Amino acid sequence: MKHIHYDSLNSTNEQAKLLLNEHDSIIITADEQSGGKGRKNRTWVGDKGKNLYCSIGIRHRIHSKTLEPHSYQFAGAIIAYKAITRIVPKEQVRLKFPNDIMVKDADGKFRKICGILTEHIFYGNTLQATIIGIGINVEQKEFPDEVKDIATSLSRMGYGVTVHDIFNFLFDIASDYKFDSDSVIYEEWHDLVGIEGRIVRLVSDGQEYLITEVFDDGRLQAENISDSSIKIIDDGDSIRYEYE
Repeated sequence: MKHIHYDSLNSTNEQAKLLLNEHDSIIITADEQSGGKGRKNRTWVGDKGKNLYCSIGIRHRIHSKTLEPHSYQFAGAIIAYKAITRIVPKEQVRLKFPNDIMVKDADGKFRKICGILTEHIFYGNTLQATIIGIGINVEQKEFPDEVKDIATSLSRMGYGVTVHDIFNFLFDIASDYKFDSDSVIYEEWHDLVGIEGRIVRLVSDGQEYLITEVFDDGRLQAENISDSSIKIIDDGDSIRYEYE
């Protein structure tokens, strides 16, 4: 897997898409990105050189096994989780549905330290390529007002690691990762997210639901606490729940 680093990019995901014309697999990093994206078209922002801005690009060969698209999203979350838990004890790290990574800060509150955005390129119905964008807050100590109470970094947690350190962990894990079984990847993601049996609040309607099943494509079957009606929640829905 080839690694290319840039001083500045609009988006590591977009650059990975371009370079997949030349490479089967690639990891793009940048000291800063001006147009980094999060889920639901949110902007991913951070100080230059203080955080890991990274995209893993994979071109799918026609005659090789290609996973279901959602498996690459699961895999991205697993890879990032494993990199972070090289530093932070596992008991302080949670994978939030569907693919944010939360860590227990010094005050005992879980805050977001990592986000993953997976994008796919199709030709007709055939999956041609996948880009897994990963952002990890590393050395940044101050955050904008709108996220300062919900975000943290390895530095704010007291870890004296650099962006280079965390990238080396992630690169090793991503390079060795086996993208060869939907069921194996799902089971690992399912165990890490640990949401089955939890009560969640759906932001769109303010209702509470019990998660009764996690489907193999990542959707959740949920039972309304007040009237026992059943709802299917997908990764486009925002939910809130406790991580302990």
